[in-house]
Amino acid sequence: MVIVEFFSHKDNLEYGSDARAAAYLVGHVGFFVFNFVNFFYLLLVEGYIFGRLATNCLAKLAVIGCIFQLFSCFTSIYRYNINDEFSFAGEMGVLLAAVGFTVHNYLVSHFAFPFRPKYRTATLYGWIAISVVTCVKTHLDWDVSDFKYFRGHVVASVSFQFVCYYLARRSIKTGSVTSIENGSKLFEVAMLMCIVDMAMMMSKRPAFQYPGVGIGYTAVVLTAILGAGFVTASGPSTGGERESLNV
Repeated sequence: MVIVEFFSHKDNLEYGSDARAAAYLVGHVGFFVFNFVNFFYLLLVEGYIFGRLATNCLAKLAVIGCIFQLFSCFTSIYRYNINDEFSFAGEMGVLLAAVGFTVHNYLVSHFAFPFRPKYRTATLYGWIAISVVTCVKTHLDWDVSDFKYFRGHVVASVSFQFVCYYLARRSIKTGSVTSIENGSKLFEVAMLMCIVDMAMMMSKRPAFQYPGVGIGYTAVVLTAILGAGFVTASGPSTGGERESLNV
């Protein structure tokens, strides 16, 4: 007897079936574990052991994003554990996850625009607007939308994060910014993690696509920790002075 159909495409999992609930449950548990580990690493290792969390604003943003996504995953685990996919907890999960992605998208914008705070502010407001529209549309079309608006939000977020990592790496390569040692490799790894994230989502196999998003979340946490020393060498807003992303 097969309890979890790990390799089943979502279209082959009948709505309301135990097989569908089991596959989605396993996928969201995987996503939850990624965020659980990320959250407690930031809190215990970066915060308690090394004491770096208090001075790293990017890591603080990563903590906030992970908290919201942890609660979002919990709502999904709850829904699929009782096989009630489209309960009210689903809408709550979309709202919580949208906030988490918005925070993390703002975080990675610091790498794309290290000496352009106005661009980062515009990024924040833009993602807030996108998240509001996503949540409102999801609520209005709840009976027929099947989370399609939020899935679009996730794809857009991962794509945006990939672009931010690419811009950061290009800035290092061109010498327009200076960075920590191996900063270029850091953003290359983050880009690779985004690609893996996207590939797993595109598989449309629930047991894999949600842990894939967890890999994308881990890329954000990784860059928030190791990329905290990313500073500008020169820029229109600094007049050649360095601006640390820690403050």
